[in-house]
Amino acid sequence: MADPRRVLGRSAYLCRERACWDLAQKRRALDRALGSPVTAHDWERLRQGIMT
Repeated sequence: MADPRRVLGRSAYLCRERACWDLAQKRRALDRALGSPVTAHDWERLRQGIMT
């Protein structure tokens, strides 16, 4: 039985600094954290939403 206090799923911390985003994209850190490929279009939309 699953612990009801824990939420199942994937998440990732998103930094607001441009250098963090560039390094994370280069290392495919978000892909690994989410367990799914992140497209260049997805990266750009995330940047726009987080860094503005």
